[in-house]
Amino acid sequence: MAPVVAELCLGHAQHGIAAVYDRYSYLDEKRDALRRWEAHLLSVVAPPPDAGEKVVAMPAKRARAWA
Repeated sequence: MAPVVAELCLGHAQHGIAAVYDRYSYLDEKRDALRRWEAHLLSVVAPPPDAGEKVVAMPAKRARAWA
């Protein structure tokens, strides 16, 4: 992914020459980047069913102590 796409996804404005001449909206590139980010986040918070063997449940007593 191009750095400009990441910056635009974060809502950062372009500066200098790029702000003047680069008028392309990067909509397709931003859509792709955000879909890939969504897939990554979903894999972290809701791992696929076959990853169940790698997930270890915390004992309830210990989990409450951290809350």
